[in-house]
Amino acid sequence: MSVSGDHPKDATKITGPLSIKFEWTPELVKIGTSRGAIHPSIGPLEISNGLAECNLKYRPGMILPDPADTRECLKWVGLSDQKIIEVEHKFNDLFPEYQEPKCGYDEKYQAYGRGYNEIRFPLIDRMLKLFIQGMHDDHKEFEYTHILALTMTIARDIRSITTRQMTKPVPKETCNGLTLYKKTLGIIGMGNIGRTVAEIFRGAFDAEIIAYDVFMPDNAWPHLDHKRVQDIQEVIKNADILSVHVPLTNETRDLISYKEIQSMKQNAILINAARGGIVNEADLTKALSEGHLWGAGLDCHEHEPPSFEKYGPLWENLNVVSTPHIGAATRQAQTASAMAAVNNLYEYLMSL
Repeated sequence: MSVSGDHPKDATKITGPLSIKFEWTPELVKIGTSRGAIHPSIGPLEISNGLAECNLKYRPGMILPDPADTRECLKWVGLSDQKIIEVEHKFNDLFPEYQEPKCGYDEKYQAYGRGYNEIRFPLIDRMLKLFIQGMHDDHKEFEYTHILALTMTIARDIRSITTRQMTKPVPKETCNGLTLYKKTLGIIGMGNIGRTVAEIFRGAFDAEIIAYDVFMPDNAWPHLDHKRVQDIQEVIKNADILSVHVPLTNETRDLISYKEIQSMKQNAILINAARGGIVNEADLTKALSEGHLWGAGLDCHEHEPPSFEKYGPLWENLNVVSTPHIGAATRQAQTASAMAAVNNLYEYLMSL
């Protein structure tokens, strides 16, 4: 776990493990965090004897104490025997041939979540060849509940009704939402999240499931009643709720554009909780302004965090529900993500 180069003898201590940063130059190694501590019982980071170390005060299987219980949290200080090397590297000084305008301090080696679109693989391969490992099922239960929340909010027209109530009473006879019962759920991307969303809609609403995926084997989802199609247009045209679960790549950018939205059912609901850029937002804004689609739920955007300056025209449609990529923004999810991420790095480093 040693890091080459000259290191300061005095340890630098910073609390907060959630998004650890490792700024590495030939002269200095410094650890910092890009986000605050997720739990007061997770302790300081330090550099000592050439090692980047972090005492998590956490062992697998243990339950973190209530954050409000300061005395109990303090008891946890120093309990963990796990050491972690950092997640991000400053590489411009080390490898000037790889300098790019957007490169610098944010080359992620361990991703919190499943998305890899922010990771530059050639640079990672050139640096330490660290094994990139996703979070597998750690986010799943939190993400699908957010997808369900977006869908139900749109279906029952809750945002529009709430907005109207701010100016005058809303007669209940003017509130006409959609039912989700026995509707057709279209899934693009049959990975863990897509499968779990399909299972929830199947169980809760007796939904018909139609799914499309380029890479999954033919026998994927053997225990879930669904229709697998080979043409993505078949999913788009037949779905009452279309939910996207693919990574952002050159092939998936603008996967859902004006043409695809126009081919969807008039009262369909579009959900994108995968990555910004998969749904063409300008085309979505245009289609909604023309009265197409019942509504759209977005937990990810091309520009994040989303702002009214960027998305005012889209958000003016009261059948749009937008959140700033918070599918896993629960205390439980953040804790699970941090623990899984550092464990991935720890296991890899111990295998070297």
